[in-house]
Amino acid sequence: MRRRSALAVLGTALAAGLTGCHDDPDPSVLRVGTEGTYPPFSVRGPGGAFTGYDIEVADAVGARLGKRVEFTQAWLRHGLVDGLASGVFDLLASHIELSLEIDEQLGAAGVYATGGRVFLTLPGAEPVADPARLRGHTAVRWNPSDWPGLRPEDLGATVVEARTLDDAVRLLREGGADVVPADSLAVADYRTRTRDDTLIATPYPDYTPSYTFVTRRHDPLAPEVRRALAELRADGTLRAISERYFGVDVTPAD
Repeated sequence: MRRRSALAVLGTALAAGLTGCHDDPDPSVLRVGTEGTYPPFSVRGPGGAFTGYDIEVADAVGARLGKRVEFTQAWLRHGLVDGLASGVFDLLASHIELSLEIDEQLGAAGVYATGGRVFLTLPGAEPVADPARLRGHTAVRWNPSDWPGLRPEDLGATVVEARTLDDAVRLLREGGADVVPADSLAVADYRTRTRDDTLIATPYPDYTPSYTFVTRRHDPLAPEVRRALAELRADGTLRAISERYFGVDVTPAD
């Protein structure tokens, strides 16, 4: 995924002190930036409305804070971070992995999901258990499933492209590929939607990312969002949203 590299470069812009051009935002509105291109987390439909897991969780946070949530699409991660720096957004909700750079350069405002990475293969096929096993295989890269630090072509794999996970699975079943590297939460959503539990999902070893909302560093909004998330965990709201999308509770325990 392009998340980490883009955030690393543009988080520096935030640290350098880009200041807001939106000096008087409406305090009753929580302005949220999101990509809107990555189902099931954030999707912008033909009519302009946003749907997805991240969208529903952000809406629930806004309701807990007594604010109306206003979503705006930014096409790439640099647009999101620039928008946060300039004061266009108060919060980013776009399946952003918690990392040291987030803590140091931006403001981690609360983990709301945990996940992983898996290699999808057909039943009976040789499983792929780690990136080194990609050599000699045909792997599907579906937008935006190119993992941080993992370029299958650099590991000796042939790469074919797909637009969605559903398209990637279709390629796999039709013999156009051997393996699909994928986000485990996207796979859980696929299985929930399609009731297809026949694919073999082999976990990427020792990698369990957490996903966080992001604010400007030291923004007093961050502890408010963390408090709202804790309350939504306690009353079962996050679990209900999670189970609707993924069939299981993917929210952190505390």
